[in-house]
Amino acid sequence: MSNMLVYINENNIYIQEGEKTRKLISLEEYNFELQKRRNELNEKYKTVNVDNYLYLWNFILFNNLSNYLIDTYKNSESSTILFEEKLRREGKQIIKLMGTIEIQDILGNIIICMINSEDYLQGDIKIDYTSEVPRESKKVLNLDLNYIFNYTPNSLKEIIEKLKVDLVAFKYFGKSQVNKNGKFILPIYVDEETLNKKGIDYSEYLINWASLAYLKMLTKIHDFFLDYYKYDGKEGLVNDDIMLALIYLTDYEVKDYPTGLQKSIEVGRSTKGKCYFIDSIVVPMAIEQDLAIVFQAKDVYCVVTKTLRLLQ
Repeated sequence: MSNMLVYINENNIYIQEGEKTRKLISLEEYNFELQKRRNELNEKYKTVNVDNYLYLWNFILFNNLSNYLIDTYKNSESSTILFEEKLRREGKQIIKLMGTIEIQDILGNIIICMINSEDYLQGDIKIDYTSEVPRESKKVLNLDLNYIFNYTPNSLKEIIEKLKVDLVAFKYFGKSQVNKNGKFILPIYVDEETLNKKGIDYSEYLINWASLAYLKMLTKIHDFFLDYYKYDGKEGLVNDDIMLALIYLTDYEVKDYPTGLQKSIEVGRSTKGKCYFIDSIVVPMAIEQDLAIVFQAKDVYCVVTKTLRLLQ
């Protein structure tokens, strides 16, 4: 069984597996895309410091570079992922997401993400360091950075495809509940009459309350499928593959308030997280930082990535 070698050459990071060599990322491409993203953000948010959005962009990219490398290893016959010995000597411990980022920082960030991943912590991947010199390659496959940025790990793809079927089978969604982006829509209903009777002016809070209602619906759906699939894991608003797949597959909208029989049906559906009635103040929920970043990435970049256990 051979090893997979990951190394730096002339400001490029390569993966060498047997006779195959791939260029994972180049510093030139990274800097070009980073500046392009900065320009786009400055145009969109003219009065806002965009550094936090670039921090998020870097976080997504480095996580997905690691996710791609993990999947490549798991799909190969390699026994170990080998990195250059000097990287161990440098002892990089903290991920670098801002400031001047060199090619060594990018590879160091990838390693940090990998050793904080579930796959590594569960012993599914093996990492070591070597002084081995890479072989010369006549043909090198170049990977597109945008492909990596939007990469969905294989383990997440599997649960996404599974939930696509089961969410319909268990009548969480019908065909009419799919928006133009292909997302299942979770409806939110505002009970204005009840809110007015309680003296609650909801107008300036609706955006935040709708977001909280979405989290509460996701939590109920997550817990149902956690039990149905007999998965080990925690209930609640947690960062696991079921929750990530639900975030990937769903969105929410405030809909016209139902009446008559339709209201009775929707009230019953709300007990299972299939919809939500706002008839009082929506109580906030605690959310871990890494899962909050998942939602931010979806809102800003339309990317749902499997974040590694870096920020817990």
